[in-house]
Amino acid sequence: GIWRDEAPTMPSERPEEERSTSLIKWKMGLAAIYAEAEDSDWANKLSLEEAKLAARYANLELNALPLWVEQLVEKHPLAIDAILGEELTWDLEQYSSNHSSSLLLQSIGSAPEPVAKLFVPRLLVWLGSYETTIVDEGNFVRRSERLQQVLGFLLVNGEENTRNYILAGE
Repeated sequence: GIWRDEAPTMPSERPEEERSTSLIKWKMGLAAIYAEAEDSDWANKLSLEEAKLAARYANLELNALPLWVEQLVEKHPLAIDAILGEELTWDLEQYSSNHSSSLLLQSIGSAPEPVAKLFVPRLLVWLGSYETTIVDEGNFVRRSERLQQVLGFLLVNGEENTRNYILAGE
């Protein structure tokens, strides 16, 4: 139960200078979830709050979401959307000079199909509210790259009507 004793903060909850850091005890908690997830029924045994906590740990994995996230999405989709979905929305609005693409969206895009599909409605809402605001040339470039990333994700993971809408450019 080591992972149940800590609640890793999401990057959106940390000061800017601490967003790319994580604590060793959080990594130990992540390892504990991997061990617990070896039980194929583990996600069924989690409460909603435990599923939300596990989603916080999932965000600690570098370059990909853990494979066990698929089990969480299957059993607790609202918990995953409440944590990772909210973080994704926040992340998409960040236009750091260091990252023009969303690392979280990249991780979601490489996840199994049921995980990726969970975030399609959220990305459609983001796309519907997207504004091309030019603050400076760098901002415009970063926003454009972010838009391309979201459109690419939706073309791969969206339903046919979503793909047709994007391709029609409406």
